[in-house]
Amino acid sequence: MLSLFKKYATTQVELDNYNELVAIKELAHIAAKKSNQDEQLVKSGLLASVAQGASQAVGRVMTTTATITEAHHVHIVAVTFAKPINWSGTPIDFAFVILKPDDTDDAVIEHATNLIQQQLQDKDLAVLKSDSSALDKLVKNVKNELVA
Repeated sequence: MLSLFKKYATTQVELDNYNELVAIKELAHIAAKKSNQDEQLVKSGLLASVAQGASQAVGRVMTTTATITEAHHVHIVAVTFAKPINWSGTPIDFAFVILKPDDTDDAVIEHATNLIQQQLQDKDLAVLKSDSSALDKLVKNVKNELVA
C-alpha cells in the first residue's frame, strides 16, 4: 500500500553499544535516509554540532542540530532507542535531529526545539517511545508551526 504521509520517526532503535558516538552514527544514518540528504554530510554536521555543545538534553529527550549546505528547508527526525543512551551522563531515550540549511536563523531552531518540548509536555513518554505514528504526528505539528 502506498503511503502519502511522510514518516519522520523511527522507534525502538537497537544499537551495538549505547554510547554517544554509536548513537550519532545511527542518528546520521536515519536522519539522512528520512530527509534524502547525504549521510556523511549529516554525520559530519552532527559531530560538529555535538562538539560545539549544540545538543540539548531535557529529561530523557535530546535535541541536536546539523547544518547541511544542500538542505533547502529544515528537516526534523525523531528517533527512540530500545535502551537509554548515556549522553554526557544523562540517560536519553528520545532524540530529535534538526537538519538546517546554512542560512537558517538560530531563532528558528530555538523555536523548533521549544515546540518539540511543548509537544512532549503531558505525554506519557514510556508509551510514546514505541508509537511511531504519534511521533510522526508530533514532528508534523512542529514543522507546520514553523512554516505558519
